[in-house]
Formats: sequence, structure tokens, C-alpha cells
Amino acid sequence: MRTFAFVTFGCKVNQYESQALRERFARRGLEEVPAERGADLIVVNTCTVTEVATAEAQRVVRRLARKFPFAEITVTGCAADSHRQEFLGLPGVRRVVPHDEKAALAE
Repeated sequence: MRTFAFVTFGCKVNQYESQALRERFARRGLEEVPAERGADLIVVNTCTVTEVATAEAQRVVRRLARKFPFAEITVTGCAADSHRQEFLGLPGVRRVVPHDEKAALAE
């Protein structure tokens, strides 16, 4: 069974959207595991309230890619819009999904 994990930064809206996506992935037959354990798909839902938040998300992506080189990392959220090219240049990142397309991630 394919597995997925979420790392969510930011506001209650991001928390809510990550939860909604978790439920959609589960309905498609994927199994959720903790990000620290590694997964086939890791979604990093970002925030851009401060540059520190964006930098932290980038650090987490780098760490996950080093620790789980097999994982497909998808970055979404506000920082995916404002720092798209930077995230695309990080190791392990297969997709950067703009904030307004986030809801379709499970499709």
C-alpha cells in the first residue's frame, strides 16, 4: 500500500486544508504515516507569514530529501506561490502546487 505524510506550517486554514487532503488521500486507499518515518509521498504545506517560515519549510524539505531519498516531495501552500522556483530547485521536490490548486492534490 502506498503511503503519505504531511508536514504543515502556518495558520488554521493550512491545518484545515491539510486535514481535508489527508481524508481524500485515505479515501483513495493511501495509508498515512508520520513524516518522520518516511512515506512514498510527503506533502509540505507551507506558509509565508515571515521569511523565517519559508526558510524553515525549505530546511525541512532538504532534511526529508536526505533522510528519505525515495520519497516524492510535493510542496504547496503560500510559499509555493511566492518561492516556486526555489522549491523546485531543492532535492527530492517533484512538484510545486500553487495554493489555488492545492485542493486537487489528491486527484
